[in-house]
Amino acid sequence: MNAAVRAGDMQAWLTAATSLQEMLQRQEPDGAARAGLRADMIAACEQLRRGWRSRPGRLWVSQDADQVTGPLLRDVLDDPQPDLAEVFALTESARARVLLDALSGCFHGDSGDPAEKGEADRVLAFPPDPDPDPLRREMRLISAVRAVDDNSAPARQAALAAVESMYAGDTGFSGGAEPAALAAVQALLLPDEVLIEYVVPYHPLHPALGLAALVITGESVQLVPDLPLPERFTSGFIGSYAIDGRAPVDASPMGDMVVGARRAVQGQDFEAAREAGRMLYDVLIQPILDAGLAASKPRWIIVPHRQLHPVPWMALIDASGNPWLTTTTLTVCPSASTWERLAAQRREGHCALALGDPLLGYAGMPALPQSATEVEHLGQVWQRAGLPADVRVGARACVDALREAGADASVIHLATHGTFPETATGEDHQLLLSMSAGSNGRLPASTLRGLDLHRAWCTTLSVCNGGLYRIGPGDEPLGLIPAAFEAGTSSAIAAQWPVDDDAGRQPHGGSR
Repeated sequence: MNAAVRAGDMQAWLTAATSLQEMLQRQEPDGAARAGLRADMIAACEQLRRGWRSRPGRLWVSQDADQVTGPLLRDVLDDPQPDLAEVFALTESARARVLLDALSGCFHGDSGDPAEKGEADRVLAFPPDPDPDPLRREMRLISAVRAVDDNSAPARQAALAAVESMYAGDTGFSGGAEPAALAAVQALLLPDEVLIEYVVPYHPLHPALGLAALVITGESVQLVPDLPLPERFTSGFIGSYAIDGRAPVDASPMGDMVVGARRAVQGQDFEAAREAGRMLYDVLIQPILDAGLAASKPRWIIVPHRQLHPVPWMALIDASGNPWLTTTTLTVCPSASTWERLAAQRREGHCALALGDPLLGYAGMPALPQSATEVEHLGQVWQRAGLPADVRVGARACVDALREAGADASVIHLATHGTFPETATGEDHQLLLSMSAGSNGRLPASTLRGLDLHRAWCTTLSVCNGGLYRIGPGDEPLGLIPAAFEAGTSSAIAAQWPVDDDAGRQPHGGSR
């Protein structure tokens, strides 16, 4: 370690420090004496991370941070009386850090080089899998994007170097934001709120080796360890596999539970959907309620982790057999630090903007007549509430309208189609709006995050699958939802699966 410091090689120092940490953990199970070493290792990860200016570079180094943080987190959680502030700090140190940097003003724009997208795709993207099987599609959704999983690492590293070389001067990332302290998150929680941070420590051979939860209120913190899975999910294949260079697929008992539940709630069997919702409640919610600290809190902020991101939280059924949402207000956020950043921002918009039923013949998409009715009804509701409303349908529902009017809007509602190709980066996820003189109608995530939506406290993506996003290295959300946050909105509402155009407007509309 000293030799690495003298050589200025922080990566070598981390490699040696990880070996030392593992050796010390075998000698003495109590991790309290290693707190200083853990802090130094996290600081070293941060130093490496801040050395990258490009987005692919920061995602690449996040994979290293995952591998370092996982053993440290398992070490702390194994203690009889774990330091909960350190558990929080460790998990936040490797959770959605690229998004946090962007929200904190550390990103100063793309390189502007037209070759960047192609090189960036070579760094992280895999060929899409043409298999239309719904089970495979759901399995890919719970699977993490990895920077290196095959023998193409040299080619990817060359592409990464090419992308990084495009960033100079004032472009790209500069510096980085520190994760929120536990006390800062607690200070923002209202008396009726609780933040639940699920913790799935990284393990190189197991996508979800264990599951714990930090329960955080304004006054206290509690650890709920070892949340158990139902017995039917305790066996089966565990690990990752790839076919023909496609994106690797993760399999684990926890992933099987999430995939099974998602398939049930999207199907036509109402009782199967209720059973799945009740099962998820029993695993993810009931043990937290039984622990006591969250029992009297009707407003929950959930921070999922790894394979828990695509959990259909809105479909959970409580112990009384009722939808959990009838008694609980639910917010889901990529990390406690991003929630703290977004919750603290002031919003000064003075109008509402709604775009619906754009002309999508260029994309081969059907019309959405109910979405026109949807946004016109919203306009009437907003006007009655004293909020000036700008409602645009058909040809007027275009990217230019969002770019121009969105900058002053406090509420934005987009009712349209989207496309979600299964590339690894999520950069090709896009909204579809009408064509105009200034746009071809397509609004990919990379363009969405460059818009000015900083006055909006809420943006609704009334789009089939609009709430889906991939998870990259460092538990980084990739797709339209994080792009909307980077654009400036402080909250987003979106669907996790396709919703019928007619049923979506019914008081108790179903989904398909």
